[in-house]
Amino acid sequence: MLMIILASLLHSFDWSIPKGEKHDLTEMFSIALKKRKPLIAIPSQRLKDVSLYM
Repeated sequence: MLMIILASLLHSFDWSIPKGEKHDLTEMFSIALKKRKPLIAIPSQRLKDVSLYM
């Protein structure tokens, strides 16, 4: 079910990063590798029909 929800979110929205920011690929070392700065993604509607999002 998680795969279907993720696929639906990826398909239904266009994703972008905030204006003026660059995607930082540096990592912080600990038990698990983490991004030094978390990724912030902004969704915007891709489909015209709003009823498809409900």
